[in-house]
Amino acid sequence: MRRVRGLPWWYQALISIAVVLALVALWLTLLTDPGALTPAHAPDPLAQLLDAGLPVLDGYVYQRDPRGATWLRRTPTSKPDVWIAKYCPTCHIWRPPRSHHCGECGVCMVSWLHTVRHWLPADFENVWLEEKCHHLPST
Repeated sequence: MRRVRGLPWWYQALISIAVVLALVALWLTLLTDPGALTPAHAPDPLAQLLDAGLPVLDGYVYQRDPRGATWLRRTPTSKPDVWIAKYCPTCHIWRPPRSHHCGECGVCMVSWLHTVRHWLPADFENVWLEEKCHHLPST
């Protein structure tokens, strides 16, 4: 096989394989679901009862979040700051912990960094969420 600029053939083949694998990984990442939670068309009846000030007896403890904008659901045995679901008044769903409503997409997302997932390393998302909890600008 012919050499290009003095590089051995196996080195050229290795670089070509790495480029192809990188393009395949990028394509697969772009096809992956970003984790959008399906919004409901009508407000949750449970949230309407809570807003009206009526008691809800379903085994959970409900409280307002510190800003007073929405409801938090936790188990009676958990710590007051550990919640298992948070109500999104825009999407009308009880979303799981670490999920947020994205103003850019208009729906609740499982991951806060969904708009930049395609260029972040896999470990960076978890570190960023634990330390900063900020939304990175999309590309």
